[in-house]
Amino acid sequence: APHYLVDGIRQPYTFSWVDPYIGTARQNQIRPLRQILFSKTAALDRAEAIMRGIGPKLELPKDDPMIHEYKMQLTAYERFEKPNAKGEIQVEWVQKRPDDHWGSTFRMALISAIATGLLDTRSA
Repeated sequence: APHYLVDGIRQPYTFSWVDPYIGTARQNQIRPLRQILFSKTAALDRAEAIMRGIGPKLELPKDDPMIHEYKMQLTAYERFEKPNAKGEIQVEWVQKRPDDHWGSTFRMALISAIATGLLDTRSA
């Protein structure tokens, strides 16, 4: 989904409940755990905005030898805008590098910060 409705507000995440023992003999014996489901598209949009200087400041160390690889993985996706049959602009994210672990980790941390209230969604 491009977004979820959380208390009537469009957010890049929603909460869900999961039984960690589903499919085993211990199923339904403990309280379910809350998990965060997030929109990859919305996370990519917000991460790109932060990297462009919109919203909170993104600070990266300059002297780290792995910083180049980190930046390459943060930018593993490229945004394309295409008109659909109705003439509306559709956004499509295309992965241009196969290695994206640090980029995925950054997006999960970003969504977690939004969901827990550490990052104000109105600022990005």
